[in-house]
Amino acid sequence: MNQNSLLQNNFTLKCLNHQNIQAKYFCKLPQCQQHRIFCQQCINHFHQQHPDQINQISQLFLLLDEKSQQAEKFLQQYFNQFKSLQEHFNVTIKGLRYIFGGFSNDLLDLDQNQIIQFLDQLITFDEINQLYRNQVENKLLKVLDILNQIFQKLPLQDIAYRMPQQLALQQQKYQNFGQKNNILLGLHLKEQGLYNEAITQFDRILEISPYNIKIMFEKGECLNFNDQIIQLMKQNQEYEAYLKFKEIIFLDPKHELALCRIGNYLLNCTKYDEAKEYFAKCLCINQNNYEALLGFADTLRIQNQFILANYNYEKAINVNPQNFQAFYGNGECLKSLNDFENSQKMFKKALMLNQNHFESLFSLADSLKINHQYQEAITYFDQALQIKPHLSELWEGKATCLRQLNDNEQAVDCYERALKYDPTSYEALKGMGLSLRYLFKCDESIVFFEKALEIKPNNEFSLKGKAECLRLQGKWEEALKYYKMVLYFNPGQHRALFFKTQLEQIISTLKQHEKELVINPKSVNSIFGKAECLRMLNDYDGAMLIYVDVLKIDPNHINSLIGYGFCLGLQNKFEQAMEQYDKALNINQYSTDALWGKGECLRMLMDFNNALTYYEKVLMLYPNHYVSLSGKGDCLRMLNLYQYALEVYNQALFIQNSQPSLLYGKAICLMAQNDFESASELLKQAKRIAPPNFYLDKAINSIKIN
Repeated sequence: MNQNSLLQNNFTLKCLNHQNIQAKYFCKLPQCQQHRIFCQQCINHFHQQHPDQINQISQLFLLLDEKSQQAEKFLQQYFNQFKSLQEHFNVTIKGLRYIFGGFSNDLLDLDQNQIIQFLDQLITFDEINQLYRNQVENKLLKVLDILNQIFQKLPLQDIAYRMPQQLALQQQKYQNFGQKNNILLGLHLKEQGLYNEAITQFDRILEISPYNIKIMFEKGECLNFNDQIIQLMKQNQEYEAYLKFKEIIFLDPKHELALCRIGNYLLNCTKYDEAKEYFAKCLCINQNNYEALLGFADTLRIQNQFILANYNYEKAINVNPQNFQAFYGNGECLKSLNDFENSQKMFKKALMLNQNHFESLFSLADSLKINHQYQEAITYFDQALQIKPHLSELWEGKATCLRQLNDNEQAVDCYERALKYDPTSYEALKGMGLSLRYLFKCDESIVFFEKALEIKPNNEFSLKGKAECLRLQGKWEEALKYYKMVLYFNPGQHRALFFKTQLEQIISTLKQHEKELVINPKSVNSIFGKAECLRMLNDYDGAMLIYVDVLKIDPNHINSLIGYGFCLGLQNKFEQAMEQYDKALNINQYSTDALWGKGECLRMLMDFNNALTYYEKVLMLYPNHYVSLSGKGDCLRMLNLYQYALEVYNQALFIQNSQPSLLYGKAICLMAQNDFESASELLKQAKRIAPPNFYLDKAINSIKIN
């Protein structure tokens, strides 16, 4: 618009104090608190202190145009300055990256001179980095702070002259009469959980007042909480809430709640680095913002930065010790760091604040399970199942605890429940296979191991489980094949290596004996050798039949009598086993194996005094016979002769210092003498060596109670 047009403007402006009188003047003093457009009557009443700042109304539009153009000129100048700064920054960063960055993948390709030059340059980088931090970074932060201050002073939500005239008039009228009612109604609907209805009310306000930050935030909250039936609709609502919160941040960069809501949205979208930025911005404004501390810690935990996450969880707990979420997150971090004892404390604190928090119940049960505290773990699995009875992982976890406690019948029932809800759960399939094997249901066990192998074909545990079943079934060649597969995927699997080596040796020996028996079917040595091979292959029924064949030829074959007794004892047929040992002792009263075997049978029949007699006979012949020392120690312990038992256990441990059963027996004696500290150390040592064991866990828990 040209100057003439502005001077000749025929707009009729009214005095704001006397609305029926045409305005003739305007005031341009920044500090003036009166209406800026006024009539002749107002000069003396309101503006007499600064007459030099009063102008004729005809000059108003000329001044507005001049000031607007001047502002645009300065703004363009500022923009150009920042653009130039950005260009210089980009060039500098490119130069620095060219010299210092991106060499990780090419370091091995550099020759000596290139490496020396690169080293020289990298040493100078610390100096450049320090210069940036001292001179550039602090000044940039100051500039950003100034820009934020300027932006926050802008009354964007009150600007009417950018709106169409009709809308501006409507806004003024609405602010005077209807806005308050709609705000109250919208807030009431939100409190009632009627989010869609609340959004409608807030939208009406935003049509008139589009930069009202409070209403934008309330609408964003409704969009965030609105639980749509269709997941896609819910995602769209959440995204719309995210956009609304972004608008709020644009208008008010220090709006803590909006920063947290954006952080949570980005966290749910797995944009972890961006989420951390928003939580960090909020914490720069308020370092004690609980929601930001929690969100920041959650993001770090998901990114496996457990130590740093824990630090932030602890800060959140200090800010709000009555909220369970930080305790839960802290527990998850400690669990991931294998600090199971402290993780359990955190989960229990979370449950004290919210006893039905499912994640805390599940994680506590899982932590106890991993730490071999199976009985207590079952308690929490049961509580979690009250909340989510159809979750396969819970049934699998409980089943595994039962299996470790040797309650395989119940474990099978729980594995069946787990597989009902998730037929492809690898852990449940594998666990079912193991429990069935321990119940000697090898055919069924193999079926489940094979199903598990369909999911994870190279898993050593399922391969080994199938190998064990095949070995117990006497399918030694096939078992050997699976042991070899285990060792192919894990050469350090000692149990598989042991059975593979043993099977190869025994199968080779067995074949040799069978060849000999083809030539001479009555060869006692070959028949006995075959029986021994079958016994070592755990085919006790087959071995006993062959021992009988030997004894038909030679009723006084002492080694066959002992082998026969040993097989009977392993089948818990102790009375029958002792008959065979007695026959062997009638032939040779000093037979060590027969004396020890009869002592074992008597101990298993709880005839401890007579068992001691036979262990003593062995020890008179062989004072360092460690299995007899172990049996003697157990009998003395069962007779409550703890000090004598301790002496025997010490003697046995001198010979075999890493035997879990000896460590356990000694620990029980120390517990009986109230030396819980020493007992605890022995049990921990045994636990590190032994596979999961119910009696060890029970003893450890007993010490904790005491």
